[in-house]
Amino acid sequence: MFIDVDYKKRLKGAKFHLARPNRIPIDVIHERFEESVSVKLGNIGELSFSIPYEIEDANTGEYITNPQIHSIKELMLIRVTMESFEEWYVVSEIKEDSDDDEVFNVTAFSLGYELRRKKITGIEEESINLTQLMTMLLSETVWKIGTIDPMFDAMFRSFESGDNTNILDCITQAIETFGALIIWDTINKTISFKDATKNGKFRGMIVKDGQFLNTVSRTRSTDEMVTRFHMEGSEGLTIHSVNP
Repeated sequence: MFIDVDYKKRLKGAKFHLARPNRIPIDVIHERFEESVSVKLGNIGELSFSIPYEIEDANTGEYITNPQIHSIKELMLIRVTMESFEEWYVVSEIKEDSDDDEVFNVTAFSLGYELRRKKITGIEEESINLTQLMTMLLSETVWKIGTIDPMFDAMFRSFESGDNTNILDCITQAIETFGALIIWDTINKTISFKDATKNGKFRGMIVKDGQFLNTVSRTRSTDEMVTRFHMEGSEGLTIHSVNP
């Protein structure tokens, strides 16, 4: 089932702090509009907003060039805080439309996106667990392992990075291989891996047509149908430790 959620809601009370790549704040982004945030469970979140090219001078009342047009650049960081929510984003794209000289559009992704710029190649493992794999992938970065549920260290899988790839893509491949739920901590720069069946709490929110939901569709296909064998030997011996 595919659900199209409307993320373009006003982020009430949210504060946007512009910071250098070393996380030193340099400004607060007040004059903004059309801001939207996409928080994706187990994936990289997305932030987008627009700022005007001109703003009103508080002292003279005249319109002047918005100084943040020049200070917001690619790879700068944005910290979004709202009530108990805090997340760091890295600016990925800036769009300036020649047909619209009033709007400056910014797109940013949650901080784990910076691992996309870390190239890696040549990893070929016949049997490796998740802690061993993540230790290898993060060894040349500032990111660290948070917590990994023990079940993933009892699993041993083959893994191949391929050529000319990056660490973020390898992490995405790893969570698909092990079936883990990834938790990005952009404040402490840690990555945790949880059992998806044992994490998450229902808080009573209901999503329905006309309320948080734009459209809903369901597609059924035989292309993804498979046959699964459950193999068990003498005294309950199984192969779960090497293959699900």
